[in-house]
Amino acid sequence: LDLFAFSIPARHVGGDCYDIIELGDGVLAITIGDVAGKGTPAAILMANVQAAVRALSESGVPSGQLIEKVNSLVHRTTEDSAFITFFYCVLDTTTGHLRYVNAGHNPPCVLKPDGSKEYLDRGGVVIGIMAGSGYEEGETVLHPGDGLVLYTDGITEAMNPDGDMFGEDRLERVLALHRDASAREIEERVYDDVKRFTSGAAQADDLT
Repeated sequence: LDLFAFSIPARHVGGDCYDIIELGDGVLAITIGDVAGKGTPAAILMANVQAAVRALSESGVPSGQLIEKVNSLVHRTTEDSAFITFFYCVLDTTTGHLRYVNAGHNPPCVLKPDGSKEYLDRGGVVIGIMAGSGYEEGETVLHPGDGLVLYTDGITEAMNPDGDMFGEDRLERVLALHRDASAREIEERVYDDVKRFTSGAAQADDLT
């Protein structure tokens, strides 16, 4: 298993986060999220969510219930305008079995060696908007040679000076071109392509 991640805030601090939580016996919880808004308020909210997710993960709460609890917490303690897109998965590294919940986040993409793709989109609404929301749990199996790519919309919505967005198609082309590279090399290629595409335009959102 080869893992690499990066996050570059649009301001001094950002509202994106990712986390990798070791749960023992070769099991990992992997998360990525994006708070609506930027700067210190977004960062504080995400830090609280990250702490809650870590505590619930380590207590063994099933994925769907975990996101339901986090949704209730955010809805009770924040303004109605605050919400978070979030993806949470639990990966058994010995079998490749992966259970996940997607709460309104950009669907992570599983890239297969034969060029096919699987999008992890099962789950429910964004966190914080609606009290009592239920979340469906999805599952898949990662096989040797598969790649799992998680990202926030700061990547796909990065704009060039003409107002064009980088988009999912460009991201997938970069991933397909470098599918056999290491995780770190893939990240570097994606970041280089985004910076080349934006051609010096100011970074408008966190990149993760």
